[in-house]
Amino acid sequence: MELVWSGRNVPADLAAALLGYSMLTWAAMFVFGRETWLQKGEFFTLVFGVFARFAPVAFDCARSGTVEIRPPATALLDDRPLHASMVALIIALLATVTFDGFLETPLWARIDIAILDAPDDSFIWTVLNLREEEALRLARTIALPCFLLMFVAAYLVVCAFISMLSKWPTAMLARRFVLSLVPISLAYHVAHYFSYLFIGGQYAIPLVSDPLGRGWDLFGTASYHVDVGLVGPRLQWYVAVLAVVLGHIVAVYLAHVTALRIFGAVRAGLISQVPMLLLMVGYTICSLWILSQPIIETGAG
Repeated sequence: MELVWSGRNVPADLAAALLGYSMLTWAAMFVFGRETWLQKGEFFTLVFGVFARFAPVAFDCARSGTVEIRPPATALLDDRPLHASMVALIIALLATVTFDGFLETPLWARIDIAILDAPDDSFIWTVLNLREEEALRLARTIALPCFLLMFVAAYLVVCAFISMLSKWPTAMLARRFVLSLVPISLAYHVAHYFSYLFIGGQYAIPLVSDPLGRGWDLFGTASYHVDVGLVGPRLQWYVAVLAVVLGHIVAVYLAHVTALRIFGAVRAGLISQVPMLLLMVGYTICSLWILSQPIIETGAG
């Protein structure tokens, strides 16, 4: 919705989408049960549950509200293989935020310009009968799942190479190693949304005093002006690069520990990790390349 949907900046459309999703969630809870749906079907619960595995604090409602303090990322060292759908979800978290950054690079801008400069007799305008903004959305609609499939394919190919080195089934390896990609996904989210949080998040300050636009000043913050210079380009760059590098270091460590747990012998674990290390280095190169590109936005008109 954020990357493709035309209604992402229309408050009424967003409200309708939120209401529709809420109704779906309540209906599914009624049919399947609250806990069952939250654990297996509710998207945001699953996403935040995956990210929460990185946290140094865990709250266990099942054990009388027990609070657990643990080293960061240790909950990602889970010996239980994940379901294939969770493997796809975790890779999607990595692929979609990477695609989000890719959309702002000069390379994607050239794709947009090529579409907009298509001849008048092109099938885009004649057969499909699209407007310019619709043609751009169609390109993103096609590219997004292709980007996801490319990431899935790369991960499965790496798991297949590890399988050849270790004789373990590819599917089992894919379900065991995928949690090691979570730190990379978290790093990408920090790099991409850091400035959004500290600049766009400031809009909550005046809105908390006047949430309905009625001219209220409930808490004395209605006149607050957003400081767009709070996060400068230099700070954004350092935070992004630091997050990406640290995220990949943690991911490599988690993959190494997982390999030692699976294969036992140190030598076997090290040899098996060569393909995974190459994959993670490839992710690093891709993310740093995106960060190094000037931000370019194109659109109809």
